[in-house]
Amino acid sequence: MYPCKLVGAKRMSYIANYLADKGIEVTVLKVEDESYDNQIDKNLKLDARIRVIEVKKLNKYKTFRQSIYRFFRYKKTLCSLLEKEDFDVLYFSGGPFFYFPLGIYSRFKYKIPYILDFRDLWIIGKKVKLNWKGNLLSNFEKYFERVSIKNASMVICVTPKTTELFKQEFNNPMCMNFVTIMNGYNDLELPEIISSSTIKRDPINIGIFGKFSYYDLNHIDILIKSIRNSEIEIKIHHIGHYEEDFVNYVELNKLSKNFVFVGYKNYTEGIMYLSNMDYLILNNRSEYALGTKIFDYLYLNKPVLAFMTPSSEIWNLLSNFKNTFLIQNSFDLISAIQELMCSDDLNVIQKQDLFQYSRQHQTEILYEKIIMLINRK
Repeated sequence: MYPCKLVGAKRMSYIANYLADKGIEVTVLKVEDESYDNQIDKNLKLDARIRVIEVKKLNKYKTFRQSIYRFFRYKKTLCSLLEKEDFDVLYFSGGPFFYFPLGIYSRFKYKIPYILDFRDLWIIGKKVKLNWKGNLLSNFEKYFERVSIKNASMVICVTPKTTELFKQEFNNPMCMNFVTIMNGYNDLELPEIISSSTIKRDPINIGIFGKFSYYDLNHIDILIKSIRNSEIEIKIHHIGHYEEDFVNYVELNKLSKNFVFVGYKNYTEGIMYLSNMDYLILNNRSEYALGTKIFDYLYLNKPVLAFMTPSSEIWNLLSNFKNTFLIQNSFDLISAIQELMCSDDLNVIQKQDLFQYSRQHQTEILYEKIIMLINRK
């Protein structure tokens, strides 16, 4: 929650503010601001009508032991609240996921329905090799994940693929309790820039916002080969924390003139910088993730060069639009740029279709679902 500036905190703060603006009494249970370390932006604020109850800083233990410690800290604070007051519904967002089982406890002891918001995958769907100790802990968490989901009145996923995964896992393909609420672009923080340039400049400026070599070192090689083999002059602008492997590889190939390492910029500044680019690079290797960046790129309405696998959820969405290209090698990248340079229309999405991918629209859908749940209660 605000004033934390991380993506998950912004999603939940937006929802809380939206519900408060709709006249719903919202109480937020959160850790102390000190727990967020340097991820604080004091300009980010919750609606004054929202009551905030803080749980003391949780740094006594590490990893799994810390999760257990946190669970009981939250349980004590939540129960003291539920003993005194009546609530229509409880809303749990994760990760972290350690407090999801509190929903089961609250439902059976206090008769309060609860909602689980899976911003990320917990255990189901994750394919990670673990040692015997890791498998033991994973099975422990898997049990609590299953019982938490089975007893939830609503389970929210941020991608259609995750929603379908849960339906299959629980052998209930028509279950209406599983709902897809995508992140959407943050309409409250984005500047008014909804246009795509059709000017074919020299050089072609291509923007990357956030991590790049982090996902796959081979991506750097694709950029290097494309610049070397293309007759078109290309300049890559990377906005984000410096990635040593990325910078070193560029310098090793003596192509520093073709790269601009901008460094870190906040969300709004980064989007403004990207708005001056000709094309945008989006990369991620997750099968199920559908983060906010894809919606930011749709908002900017500029051609997208997608460094990702064909089966990824991001590409499933992007492939529905014009001027989006799946990049697997340098040939794909050069071909995409050549095609774009011959085009008179570089728009990705029509302006009238953009609103459905806004956070406002997605939260409107969520609000309607919550009201239906409260009315059923």
